[in-house]
This record gives sequence, C-alpha cells and structure tokens, in this order.
Amino acid sequence: MSHSRFGGDIVKIRSMFIQQTGAFHDVYNRAFQMELNEHSMESIRNRLMSAGKGRITANSFRGISAGILAPVSSVTDRDLIEIPEGWGESRCRFMMEVVVESRLGGEDVYYFQGFSSYLGLTRNGNIDENMPWYINGFIRVQRVERMTPRGPEYFGIVKESAQVIDGRLVYDSNNRVELMRTVDVYSNMQQRFISNGYASEVSDYRTRLNSPADAIFARRADNLPGQYLSSTLETYRRNIQPMDFGVDSDNILARTQQELASDIAMLEDNPFLRQLAVIKQVQVATNFTLRDLYDLDPDCRRNGVIEGTILEGRALAKLASTDAYVSDWRAATIEAQWATQIANSLGAIMMSNYHRGYTGSISNLNIDHEIVVMTEDALPIAENMPLEIFERMEQQIHDLLFDLSGAGRDDFAIRVSANLYDQTEIFVSVHGGHEQRFFVPSFADSLMTPFFTRDATHLENLSNDIETLIHRLPNELDSSTGYAVSGI
Repeated sequence: MSHSRFGGDIVKIRSMFIQQTGAFHDVYNRAFQMELNEHSMESIRNRLMSAGKGRITANSFRGISAGILAPVSSVTDRDLIEIPEGWGESRCRFMMEVVVESRLGGEDVYYFQGFSSYLGLTRNGNIDENMPWYINGFIRVQRVERMTPRGPEYFGIVKESAQVIDGRLVYDSNNRVELMRTVDVYSNMQQRFISNGYASEVSDYRTRLNSPADAIFARRADNLPGQYLSSTLETYRRNIQPMDFGVDSDNILARTQQELASDIAMLEDNPFLRQLAVIKQVQVATNFTLRDLYDLDPDCRRNGVIEGTILEGRALAKLASTDAYVSDWRAATIEAQWATQIANSLGAIMMSNYHRGYTGSISNLNIDHEIVVMTEDALPIAENMPLEIFERMEQQIHDLLFDLSGAGRDDFAIRVSANLYDQTEIFVSVHGGHEQRFFVPSFADSLMTPFFTRDATHLENLSNDIETLIHRLPNELDSSTGYAVSGI
C-alpha cells in the first residue's frame, strides 16, 4: 500500500457539496444547569439502586433526566453568539466526505459538515478559493459487512460523533469562556481541591478557552441529558473499586477525569484534521480554505469532487428567515427551552443513527395520552441502511419527548423537519399554548451546544451539583462495597 506524504494515513476527499443557506434570528448559548432537590435526589437514588451492579446508562434516567439537567431558562446579551457577517446574512454550508486509508489496513469514512464566512459562491457554481470554512462537526463511520439470505450487505456504523467548538467564533475577551463537558466538570472539582489544599497532584484541570486559536471537541451524544448524567456517574463509579479502599478522593476524581478525557482525545486523533493542521501550521485545525484542501489532496481539484449551487425560486423561499412568524431564540418561554433541547438532542440522535434528515411529528394529544411518533420521511447518510437503525432512531426520538414531557405528563405537540447539513424547523406547543416556530441553523449547531458558557457560575454550579451527587450517593454508586469516598 502507498503511504501519505504526511507520513501517516492516506486521506482522500471523496466529495464536498456546497449550498446556500438562509438568514436566521440571533443564536444564544444556553449552558446546562441541574435542578437538584430532595425529590430529584430521591429519583436518582432509586434509578441507581435499580441499576445495582449493572452499568449506568442513559436509559437509567429515562423520563426524569430532562427535569434534572436542562439548558438554562433565560439568556442575556452576554450569551449572544456571533457568526461572521451576522446571522441575518446568507452564507454557504457544506457536507464533505473524506476517506481515510489506514497504514495498517482498513478504511474509515468521515463526514464533516459546517459553514463559510460569507456567500462566496456565484450562480454558475464558482467558489471563492480563499473563503474560510468552519467545521461544525463530524462523524466517523466504519463499513460493516453482514451476511443475509440475499448475500452480503454493507452498511455503516457510527463510531464517533463530535461537535467542534471553535474559539474563533465563541472566544470573548470580555468574558471567560468556560467549558461544560463531562470531563470539564471533574476538572473543575480538581481545581477546587487544589484551592482548598486537599490535593498534592492532579491531572490537567484547564476548563476554558484561553484564546481565539483554541478549539475543543465534544461528544455529540452528551447533548442528551440522560447520556450526560450516565457519563458523569458511570465513569466515576468505574473508578471506585474494592482495592481502592483508602485512596484519596482527588485520585479517584483524577482517574475519572482522565478516562473522560481519553474519549475526547480519540475525537482529536482525526487524520484529516491532523494533516490539515500540518498544512496550516497550527496546533489544531478546525477551519480551512479550498486552497488548503488542494494542498492536502491535489486530486480533489478534478471535476465533480467539489460542487456548489445557489438556490433560486421555491428552494430559496423555503430557507429560514427572520420574519415575525419565526420565534426568537432569546425567549424565556417553555417552548424556547424545549426547542433548544430538541435541536441539540435530535442532532445527537440522528447522527448516532447515521441519518442526516428527518421529518415527522410527535404528540401525546390522543385518546390514550400516549406519545406517538409519526415519521413522514427519513434520509440516511448512505443508502441500504438496515431497518433496525431507523427503528432505533424512532425509538430514541420517542424517548427524548418522553423525557422532556416528564414521562408524558405534559401535553405537547411537536413537528420537526430536520436536515443536519442545512437547517431544522421545529414547531412546538406545550400545555395547549400557541404553537411556536423555530429555525435551527443545523450547519452551525455547535454554537448552540450546552458544552460552553460565558458565565463562570454555570460550570461551578454544575460541578458542585455533580459533586453533591457522588458525595450523597456513595452506596448507590459503589454497589459492590458500599465504600464512601472521603474528603468531598
């Protein structure tokens, strides 16, 4: 097998599809916050006891997690997220398929999506080669063969799914940008151990973007409150073993933080981004120009690999707009909170199930007051996907609304038309209220993620609440020994 001129895996750009976007209302960041009280504590305790010695999963918190962990209810001007040229201007969005051939054999396919700084695209398809492109997220897919009565079938399994939070877009010289991933929660705990003099040696506890050149990767699945809770608690529980009796709490926290950080490190170990960084002569590359792509893979210059289209007529009219009928993301209404959580969670569900498009309705306004998912259309990233992948996605959408509605107690009607490479339209009505219509810039949804904040108290409060959980629930977290860690 031939080798890359970069000395590593061979990276080939198979295709890059570029299209015009619409205009949107301003986008605001809503970080995660916990609602921790005696009732929610008892609910968590019961779920952990039910898990017993088994693994704590997102399903462990089914029906309660959205009431415990949710985006903040209100935003301020500090939470406004800028985008080049402003949200009121059209730009381009892209979907790029990249094939990575390993030196050890095997092949992975990466799907990157994101957006441009401006509308550097002409009606005849010419693209500005110097226009900056920002990577919003990516998935890594492995090709799997399965034998069937009809012979071998090939389909993709999503192995990694990440959002990219780019300091060039969210860094604020006037407000610290704190990170809110699961790993950052435990890093913040370690930081408190240092300041309180409890710890003599800890792992890296940096939890903020320090410059516009910084960029972080976040596991998209953790947008789901149940997944976020299970990641923080199950990873901690794995690091409490019978042999650890007497081990200091700061060492257990450090091991938990390191294990969570290893997942992020896997996301960072991305051959395309690594080679792109070499070309751009930076430590982490999360943006590029077409010229950078030509340097990385000269073959992508050939016709048909990189294509762009300007929308006209009806297609252009369907793009999001800032007219009066579109609800404002700044609203403190329950509909805005639900729309934010649906936007973040639906993206995680679709990506993990290898889908880029979904249209349907979810409601419990029926005679049985049961949550019903009615799918109108679903678009997989590639053809010939097994039926069970679609069925799993539909079940997870059901579980999302089961969670949001407090196990179905809240009356609601939701309609969604989602395209993760373009835009998502969400209609929300809760408790019989007026239906609100929200447009999500899905091509830039990493700017809406709950994994960062410009309010330092959000990280401190969330970290304190997780610390309270592991302090007050030691027996449930360590079912094998009942060993309670000390010093927390």
